[in-house]
Amino acid sequence: MVLGGTERGYFTAQSKDFENNLIVYLKGEIGCSPIASIFKDVGPYRLVDNGITENYYAWNKIGNLLFLELPTGGGFSQNATASNNDEAASQIFSALKLFLKNLYLISGDYSAEIVALMSRNVLDLIDQQKLWYQEFPLKGLIFNGVWNENYQFDSLTEFAYVKGYTPQKDYEGMNAACPSCAKVRSYDCPYHDPANQVCQQIAGKLNQKFFNPGLDKYNIYDDCYYVRTNGLVVYPENVNVFISSDQLNGLGCQIDEQIHAYLAKPIVTLALQINNSSQKFNVCQNNTSFLKDYNFKNNLPYILTHPVYVKNGIQTLILNGDTDFVYNHIGVERFVAEIANGNNINMTLDTELWWFNFDSSLYLPTVGGYVTQYNSLVYSTIKGAGHWIGLNRPMQSLQIVNNFMKGENYSIDLSKIDLKPALNQKESLKKNQKDEKKKDDRKRDSKEGEPVTRKDQDRIENLPGIKLSSHFSQFSGYLNGLGSHKMHYWFIEAMVNSSTAPLVLWLNGGPGDSSLYGMFYENGPFLLNGDGTLRENPFSWNQFVNILYLESPVGVGFSYTEDPTENVTWSDTNSMEENYSALLDFLNVFSEYKNQDLYLIGESHGGIFVSMLASKVINAVKSGEMSVNFKGFATANGVIDYRQNLNSMIHVLYYHGLMPNSVYMTLLDLCCPPDSNEFKCQFSDHVDFPTFPNPKYPNDTCFELLVENVWKYYENTPNNGYNIYQDCYRKSVNESTNMIPVENAENEFESYWCHMEQSLRSYLRRDDVRQALHIPSNVQVWQEKSIINDYQRQTFTTSPYFEIGIDAGIKMLIYNGDTDLHCNHLGSEWFASELAIGKGLQIKEERTEWYYQMDEFYLKRVAGYVTKYQGNGHDQGLDVVTIKGGGHLSGTDRPAQLFQLIYNFINGSDYSIPVHIDPPTNPTSPSKPSKSSSLKKFWFIFCVILLSYHWIIGE
Repeated sequence: MVLGGTERGYFTAQSKDFENNLIVYLKGEIGCSPIASIFKDVGPYRLVDNGITENYYAWNKIGNLLFLELPTGGGFSQNATASNNDEAASQIFSALKLFLKNLYLISGDYSAEIVALMSRNVLDLIDQQKLWYQEFPLKGLIFNGVWNENYQFDSLTEFAYVKGYTPQKDYEGMNAACPSCAKVRSYDCPYHDPANQVCQQIAGKLNQKFFNPGLDKYNIYDDCYYVRTNGLVVYPENVNVFISSDQLNGLGCQIDEQIHAYLAKPIVTLALQINNSSQKFNVCQNNTSFLKDYNFKNNLPYILTHPVYVKNGIQTLILNGDTDFVYNHIGVERFVAEIANGNNINMTLDTELWWFNFDSSLYLPTVGGYVTQYNSLVYSTIKGAGHWIGLNRPMQSLQIVNNFMKGENYSIDLSKIDLKPALNQKESLKKNQKDEKKKDDRKRDSKEGEPVTRKDQDRIENLPGIKLSSHFSQFSGYLNGLGSHKMHYWFIEAMVNSSTAPLVLWLNGGPGDSSLYGMFYENGPFLLNGDGTLRENPFSWNQFVNILYLESPVGVGFSYTEDPTENVTWSDTNSMEENYSALLDFLNVFSEYKNQDLYLIGESHGGIFVSMLASKVINAVKSGEMSVNFKGFATANGVIDYRQNLNSMIHVLYYHGLMPNSVYMTLLDLCCPPDSNEFKCQFSDHVDFPTFPNPKYPNDTCFELLVENVWKYYENTPNNGYNIYQDCYRKSVNESTNMIPVENAENEFESYWCHMEQSLRSYLRRDDVRQALHIPSNVQVWQEKSIINDYQRQTFTTSPYFEIGIDAGIKMLIYNGDTDLHCNHLGSEWFASELAIGKGLQIKEERTEWYYQMDEFYLKRVAGYVTKYQGNGHDQGLDVVTIKGGGHLSGTDRPAQLFQLIYNFINGSDYSIPVHIDPPTNPTSPSKPSKSSSLKKFWFIFCVILLSYHWIIGE
């Protein structure tokens, strides 16, 4: 495949467990093609007489596998595009920036020099903050065939002697000609030393004997029985391999010729998207103009001790087949030891054997090779392998590389890797996974024979209750949280231009409330009917953004821990880390969204979640740990400061007529300084927030009266704390359950408040819904248990996190429905004012009305009030907005107004500008948008189409 002028062969991981890994194969000499190794080393194919067959031990069993052509000529490239290491390294780096996955680079032969130089340069760029680590997430370097001329030259004599290839007489004669070697160990004998030309020449002649046509220099134990026919050396078709010493049954004996022939077929070049059909593939071609520079000896220790390498836990593995003459393992081992010893890289494990096994429960182990470990550097041999470790010992090389990538003991067997042929994996999944029927159906979106990605597996195909097909894609599955935690997410793509629309992460609070509350109550594409069906939400935010709903922390909704014995610790800090981990995993699974604008929005305690997460993301982007276009965050009736919320709550209760004057005045007398403005009263000074809700002082009468009256007039009241003016008229269905009436549930918003919670619980606890959302059968019932009493509140003000946002120059929005008691707008306003004074923010716009307007034909209506602050040196700042008539769930109470507010926030527009959304032309399937002047016109057209449809089919 040709991308950006560079030839590549890309193979997706055959298991979703490894899809975040990208193994980049770059092994090759100058002028030689790594593409050839698709067939001769670790790739998924082997060439046979009648075409190709599968390599069951290909490395795309453990990751996505990319074969990248070197810019030094060879392959389909007629001309080299690089003339030296620097140019080659730069071009390879440019090609790899297209792939945002965990990168493992395998190189060898001369390409090890280029890759080492490129890695060194990349680490420097990251350290200089000219490149973010997430743009080039290097996880490991794998070298197979490391060259140092002196060590190879000096060691080969002993290597060949011990292996039985050099007679004793010749070896002793060489030492006699090298007097300096008589008093030192053989590994200290410098046969290469030009000061002793006689010694050097004798050693050179002995070494040269090993490179003759009758000996496979790349695997001294691999035999091929060629014949000469019509002047050509060929491998005969009917060799009796059972009585020969050809271990591979001729597999590698004509591999280069077979590759040439196969890749010359027009149907193959067409399939590989080779633009020039006259371009012939060459496994290797002569390139004498490339300026070689052997500097691996200096580049590798520079890499191993680089602060970016150390900080990010990058590892290096040097592999060597022990039957390779060209890069003999003795010379490589000595070379590695010199690098380690000369640069104070400590040995952590002296050489010991590692075991190979398919499955330890069924087979006895065999020796796979020998391994030596240093800090962040591992050297290992593979017993019986030659230069092409994937050709000679495919199982062993797969095992050691898999364990290296996972950071596990190298003797862990292959039992956890599916070694069955890829063509049969679909059938095996059906047999072994009882709950996977729906997932098999989703494979129709993938090309035949290709593995299904996590994204494809999470795609929602048939959501129960939908009366019409959705005109957008949606996904439900699990993201990796902390440790064994699996975080359930529901991702809704934008109806229009999802590939460019911003990405919003929505988090509800509680702590312990599912983010699916926000999806179904406020801003998602569906509203609930009382009969278990769904209807479309005309004010769904996915008309202009992609929305990720994450059920956090673990234990909430469908999120769970894989360790049933775990005693989970719930806290603000853990929630931040959990949300960050899940976000990173999401951007790995849905990597196409990494370059799109990212916003975080959190409701209630989610205000703490998103402000803390925002600071984490800002710092991660700054350090290079994460690469995203983070634009800003918003708190939605959020918990942002416990002190100011309490200080303002007494006033909100009183001035909304919910607290008697006598109680109010008594509180002022007991808690506030005399002759002071009551709104300066710090009720919060009487609370010890680190041990919330305990008193700060013993025997504090103010505290006791606060607790008594906050409980009486706030917590234990028939008023709806989420919206002071929202009432539901309930009726009992039976003696044990006070159910909610649903008679009017079909009307768009009438009585929605009153039945939405019961309807959502019923809906998400249905078996068919769980199956559609890919929820494992062992996962708890949705929202079965509350975690709020076990949750450790650690953050009582978000001011430090807003300050980080201000310094970073991102957009920030605090919005509150003005009928909310839980997180009242007055406390938010006080918090923002205090923050602005502390950070020296300027008032960009004094508090004023903002207006909602359905479209230009309607008069404007006051939607709320807005104050805008501007950060020093930044265009962006902090906006504080109220939503008139909105409660804690402003998207339920004032969906149209909030729709306009969020749209303009994200697009950087005045909040009073009416919103015009271009809807899809076909509401039943994804398509390009058509022009429309307003949402109202869209819904009118939609209804006409729907009525016409019913008329045509006779309903």
